[in-house]
Amino acid sequence: MGTHYDTLGVSKDASLDDIKKAFRQRSKETHPDVAGPGANPDKFKRISSAASVLTNLRQRQLYDQELKEVMRYGRPIDHSGSAGFGGANAGARHPNQGAARGMQGVLQTIYRPFNLFLVAPLVLFSAVTAANYFLKTDELSLDNSSKKVEAWRNPQTGQWEQPAPWDPAYKEYRKKHSRLDLVPRDQVRTREI
Repeated sequence: MGTHYDTLGVSKDASLDDIKKAFRQRSKETHPDVAGPGANPDKFKRISSAASVLTNLRQRQLYDQELKEVMRYGRPIDHSGSAGFGGANAGARHPNQGAARGMQGVLQTIYRPFNLFLVAPLVLFSAVTAANYFLKTDELSLDNSSKKVEAWRNPQTGQWEQPAPWDPAYKEYRKKHSRLDLVPRDQVRTREI
């Protein structure tokens, strides 16, 4: 058996209008109600199946990908009696095909734009909640005096102070020191604003 393109008599780069035109022409020749004595119901089913796959953009992309695999690996392609891909013996050709399509369906559901707007915030919220939970449990195990904060030693007073970008002494300190020190919170002088 040939490909869906062969069944409809169109090229692989045929437009949607060309495929629809070919389907109408071939279906008139084989449809049981229209063709009369020249009707061929089996051929009409194959033509309908081919048209349903090739007129659906997503199914056509998947079908073209399958054709590339057939060309690469040389497996025979059989579309007799199928409404889409494979055929009666599709399981024999692709033993993991069902599992792959199941995973593909899950990924398609997740990656739809509408679902991303629902799933992404939920995942982000869950990650932030989990991070906060674990950070808070670590903080609860420490008492207040052992918590460390970034501070700098003021050379004028000799005390540890909180960073203040507007303070001229702090600006001079930052020119000589690239980073702040971690000091227990109870040793750092708080600034009065």
